[in-house]
Amino acid sequence: MKILVAAYHLYRIGGSEVWTHTLCAELVRRGHDVRYATWASGEVSHYIEHDLGVKRHQPGNRYDIAICSHKGAVDELKEHSPIQVCHGIYPEQEQPSPHASAYVAVSDEVRQHLMALGHDAYVVNNLVDCERFVPLTPLNGEVKTVVALTQGTEACSIVANACREAGWELKIFNKYFNATWDMPHHIGTCDIVISIGRGVYEAMACGRPVVSFDSRDYSRDGQPIGDGYIGPDNLRRAQAFNFSGRGTQKRMDVAHLIQEIRKYNPIDGPWLRYVARNHFSARVGVDTLLRIATHAAGIERKAQSN
Repeated sequence: MKILVAAYHLYRIGGSEVWTHTLCAELVRRGHDVRYATWASGEVSHYIEHDLGVKRHQPGNRYDIAICSHKGAVDELKEHSPIQVCHGIYPEQEQPSPHASAYVAVSDEVRQHLMALGHDAYVVNNLVDCERFVPLTPLNGEVKTVVALTQGTEACSIVANACREAGWELKIFNKYFNATWDMPHHIGTCDIVISIGRGVYEAMACGRPVVSFDSRDYSRDGQPIGDGYIGPDNLRRAQAFNFSGRGTQKRMDVAHLIQEIRKYNPIDGPWLRYVARNHFSARVGVDTLLRIATHAAGIERKAQSN
């Protein structure tokens, strides 16, 4: 199929941007003719174009289906009857466009948000590239190295103080200051990851135990929250809120974060990798996305012909 993949901004490494790259990579692996569109080019669009060989959309091009992230992209490409993938409930670009032919939510929470706005939606779990994010080194018997993908100032401070107090080696990667495309290496060689959202999925794909924790302006009172150490008892509820911490609302200070990290068990690594490959991998999710987009395109074409 000839497929258009679009995101309003691809200038910086972030959750929806990496999701777009992940989708393009999987579609290319399957042999589809893929084009991409964006209105803010940058690092991620460079990797899509130069590493994956995906050419940029040109006016006049026609497609079998179109899959868009961000309201602005749907509005710009409405003549292609795109489906819209919504990655969150707060940012303006994640709000539903009236021009979408169907809506896809990356979590149950996002679907409930869309339904409250009057739009039914499918749920397709957040995609992770399990061919790119893989275990690279064996896990240690106890925590020695920590990778944090935290963004909030207070959360970063808590993580730094916790690791200093416990004697763990720490690397912090903040998308606003030192984001790197080499995250598969850093995650795949550490013992445990601290993140929310996409970073949790990437940690799981790398077979790394993970603690859901960060502070964001849009979280309750802006306080550092999370789901804590991810295990069989809390994975489903945490994932329903995209591992944002909004489901459990667990507040953590330095002492509580240390307590969560010390739940680390290297046995959890292979289990998390199994879960990621079978529930969150692009291989699984793209099958559903293609069915939704193909169905929506068929309905739209039928409506236009009547």
